[in-house]
Amino acid sequence: MGIGIDQYFSIEDDSSGKRNYKFYNKDMHICPLFPELPDELLNYLINNFGVRIGRLKTGKANCIENHCSNCSSLQDNSFIFNEEGPPFFITEPEDLKELTVLKYKLPYDIACAPGIKISPTDDMIKRYADIKQLKLK
Repeated sequence: MGIGIDQYFSIEDDSSGKRNYKFYNKDMHICPLFPELPDELLNYLINNFGVRIGRLKTGKANCIENHCSNCSSLQDNSFIFNEEGPPFFITEPEDLKELTVLKYKLPYDIACAPGIKISPTDDMIKRYADIKQLKLK
């Protein structure tokens, strides 16, 4: 399970200390789950997709982790997002046959650092993935 982000602001400081803002809305980027998600969405993911809330090893913050729906084993984000092969390592439109996107409109903006990884094939997600509207409540 990952989060597809298709509209976001990037805020970065350049080498001179000037803050730069850029709005992105063309492509969809997949990133790991993050704890700032709205409660209703988080509860839906927990109840339907083997997602669990855990604690970071430092014990100071919550994290959201994927677990196998068959054996409950933790599925580390590095395995899910950095290994070659679908559903998140997309190299061609054929890879997107295994990807279903549940589109959910956030009720408010979220300030977070979700670890978005930009891929040259992100433009294919909106064109070839199975995108379904998710309505909660």
